[in-house]
Amino acid sequence: MSTPRPRPGRRIADAALHLWPRLPFRCTACGWPIDRMTYPIHPTCMTTEEMSDWRPPAGMTPQAYPRTNSGLPLEGVRDLLDEVRRIQRELREATNGLLKSAGISVSPSGMTIGSSLTVLGDLAVPNGSITNDALESPIDAASFFQTTSGFDPGTGSFATVVTESLTVPENRSRAIIVASGAWAVRNTTASTATQIHGRLRIAGVGGPVDDEWSEPLRRDTGVTSYSRTVTGLAAGGTVDIDVQVYAGADFSADADNYATASGVVLWLR
Repeated sequence: MSTPRPRPGRRIADAALHLWPRLPFRCTACGWPIDRMTYPIHPTCMTTEEMSDWRPPAGMTPQAYPRTNSGLPLEGVRDLLDEVRRIQRELREATNGLLKSAGISVSPSGMTIGSSLTVLGDLAVPNGSITNDALESPIDAASFFQTTSGFDPGTGSFATVVTESLTVPENRSRAIIVASGAWAVRNTTASTATQIHGRLRIAGVGGPVDDEWSEPLRRDTGVTSYSRTVTGLAAGGTVDIDVQVYAGADFSADADNYATASGVVLWLR
């Protein structure tokens, strides 16, 4: 059986030789750069009448084309790397453009978002990483206590016997106040039994009234509580918490009479 004769390569025009440094393949016989799909074997490695008049450019050898260690043309590898770098640069610029259009800037010190951020899932942050002042409605909490004694309760209508004045902090316009009041009043009459009434008042608005029965010469006590949200406050202003008491008869002042106002306040923006 005769060995099939290899198909001779087609003639290549001298004008196309400028492409050779970029060709990724080399002749399996001599190592010359070729287009393996068009020229399976370099034409000078075969003796045919058709190709006998073909000669490589004067002074050109396979060694004239720089190659990498893997045999690829060096110039082609450089072109490929330049293209990869161009794509990386365009991707980076496109990403930066999207971030800037959303008002997002990134630096070694952190990230700044100048637009709104919507979190559809859970947002987990370390405890204490968001300060109270950075929140939309930070809270300032405080407690209060005030007391008095020896007073003369009112007769027939409420009289204020003790007042605690709370000063509104800076940047706060609302307050949630939870207060409790206690009082003790002696019936100083010799024979009149009657009722004693007590209540708390916050920022001028009175709360529930506590009623206690009072016998002559006996000291009776009462306790009441009240909470209220106060709005429209201004920094430096005051909010008053009063304990008010009155009796159904005319009592005199007594050293054992006392009243206290205590509670907590939450200042809000």
